[in-house]
Amino acid sequence: MILKRTVFLSILAAMMALLLAGCETTPEEGEDGLVDGEMIVIPARDMEPVAEFVQRTKRLLIGEYVLVELSAQFYEGQLGIARDQEYVKRTTKTLDDGTIVISLKRVDTAQETNFDPDRLPRIYFGKGLEARAINEIRVKIKRRVVKDRPIFLKMKAVGPSQDSKLWVAGRLQTEKPNITIESSLLWSESFEHYKHKSAIY
Repeated sequence: MILKRTVFLSILAAMMALLLAGCETTPEEGEDGLVDGEMIVIPARDMEPVAEFVQRTKRLLIGEYVLVELSAQFYEGQLGIARDQEYVKRTTKTLDDGTIVISLKRVDTAQETNFDPDRLPRIYFGKGLEARAINEIRVKIKRRVVKDRPIFLKMKAVGPSQDSKLWVAGRLQTEKPNITIESSLLWSESFEHYKHKSAIY
């Protein structure tokens, strides 16, 4: 009886070990150094500056075209898209590497100047960062990321025939052909945690 109970417990322990191994969520890094489709655990304190930069400071970027690349981790859940179907056409496709490409293209041809901002393609992150485009916004949501830079956003307004504009807290700050906003969470070996870096140029 004792022997049977011991064998049963041994089998049960082995099954539990296999089950736990199957539930392991540590992301595997490929030969190219990229992590495929997995979320990387980041302490809340390291994420705070990212949220501060993107969500709490009101920035509005406007250009003829706005090109956006961002990590699926954090940003996919924060991304808001607003459009009137009568004026803006949305298309979505998925690339072979898992990247999702969203296009918001203005199809309203009634206005050639003095555009109604409510008729433009628009994306936003909470009440902070927002972008609108006269012609098109293209967003690439990247699922494959580098472990040393798991969270990132790059937003570029391009104005082939007129200047792009950046408003901060309701005031026009910059007006030039191309404006770029970047935000990245980078691993710091010296501090042994992630550090936020951002730039507007």
